[in-house]
Amino acid sequence: MTSATASPANSSALPAVPSPEPQLDLVSATDHLRMQVNKLLSSNRRVELGQFMTPAPIARLMTSSIDVTRDEIRLVDPGAGVGSLTAAAVERILTSPTRPRRVILTAFEVEPLMHGALNTTLRLCRDALAAAGIECELRLRTEDFIEYALSDPEPEFDIAVINPPYRKLNTRSESYGRLRAAGIATPNLYAVFWAGAIAATAPGGQIITITPRSFCNGTYFKKFRQYLLEKTAIKWLHVFESRSKAFAEDDVLQENVITSAVRGACTTTVRLSRSRGLENEPTERVLAAADVVHEGDSEHFIRLPAEPKAQIVRDRMNRLPCDLKSLGLTVSTGRVVDFRVRDHLRRDPGPSTVPLIYPGHFGDDGLLQWPRPGFKKHNAIVRNDTTLRQLNTNGWYTLVRRFSAKEERRRVVAAIYDGSTDCDVLGFENHLNYYHQGGAPLESEVAKGLSVFLNSTLVDEYFRQFNGHTQVNAGDLRSLRYPERASLQKLAAEWKPGLTQDAIDQLVDSIEA
Repeated sequence: MTSATASPANSSALPAVPSPEPQLDLVSATDHLRMQVNKLLSSNRRVELGQFMTPAPIARLMTSSIDVTRDEIRLVDPGAGVGSLTAAAVERILTSPTRPRRVILTAFEVEPLMHGALNTTLRLCRDALAAAGIECELRLRTEDFIEYALSDPEPEFDIAVINPPYRKLNTRSESYGRLRAAGIATPNLYAVFWAGAIAATAPGGQIITITPRSFCNGTYFKKFRQYLLEKTAIKWLHVFESRSKAFAEDDVLQENVITSAVRGACTTTVRLSRSRGLENEPTERVLAAADVVHEGDSEHFIRLPAEPKAQIVRDRMNRLPCDLKSLGLTVSTGRVVDFRVRDHLRRDPGPSTVPLIYPGHFGDDGLLQWPRPGFKKHNAIVRNDTTLRQLNTNGWYTLVRRFSAKEERRRVVAAIYDGSTDCDVLGFENHLNYYHQGGAPLESEVAKGLSVFLNSTLVDEYFRQFNGHTQVNAGDLRSLRYPERASLQKLAAEWKPGLTQDAIDQLVDSIEA
């Protein structure tokens, strides 16, 4: 449905939202509406929609980069909520020395509870623009933006400002199948909204989003990154380094990123800014675009280097001579998904069982502590026809935890399994990554050398340039450069349980020299 500030159907049945105080400025008035509606929206409904509305400081920061030099601005706010981003964009227009003659504001919102407040925001925007002598047309669209995106829309907008819904997609659902057929299959709804907005934005138009950082790396978002980088040029990235600050009112734990990109443009530089939360003054620097997306990177990782020395770290890593393929190695995710083989798991080793290794078996000395007495998970899995295809040949392996706490000293944490148990096979649980040689165990020197290298500060600092969350995917580990076998053997010769971080880093420095 498209209308000029139309009232939603059955609006009389909706809870009343108090009007903001008349003395409030436009963005503050909209923020007042946001807080009122937030109280009416149940937490279950918010999770169902994946909707976490934009606080005023974030809305202002996002829209600060809007180009207002056009004679006419056609702005869209997909998943508008109460219109916080629309209001901030209008405030940006009104405070700019160069103003457009005409503005068309389009807001998509499917949740009826939002419509009354959104109508109020749109009217406030129209009145503020009219007072400044700017013609304004309003369009409230109550259709699903995903359906709009799937309709192969014409590029009808100049600016898209988006705080998209955050919700995982069921890859077996009909809607996911349609998205995949349209070439915008992604694991989360936020990237679908983003891709739809890109498609609907005209050449030279801006797309400004706030999203989790998870799109920057990993296999699941690879096709979306490719689409994003083919269709747009990223001009500005802002990182909220605290996972709890940006959307604190909604208890959202994500490292969020504002991305401002231009449709169909090219760029040689990217502005990168950072702040811990909303109250901190951001730091900012300008990077070469090649430092954000490395030339020739088939994974299209988007890197957000935190320190000026990031280029030094990148150069050190790029000087390493090998990838995993040239070493004859690969890394995979553990095959045992414990809830699927629940009946075959055992707390302690016993007849017909073999070791089952979890991240909880990692010791502080770089070795595994197996079996672990009183372990909350399981120490063993029954070896039988059902489980055998999920098990690995016993021998030496280098293991990496797939998940780490945000506060841990290192993001990549590796340990060695030395094959010393009396069994022919064993299981690696799905929260582990394991290095192997064509499915077979590693040579002991390679396993030890890899463990030293992966636990180095060099790997940690490089990894954090493109990975801002706590998950370490096998695809991320495949993207690294590695020392040659002779260097791994040198590292292995000095390996011993309990190596300090300084000792590890000195060893890695020595093979570079």
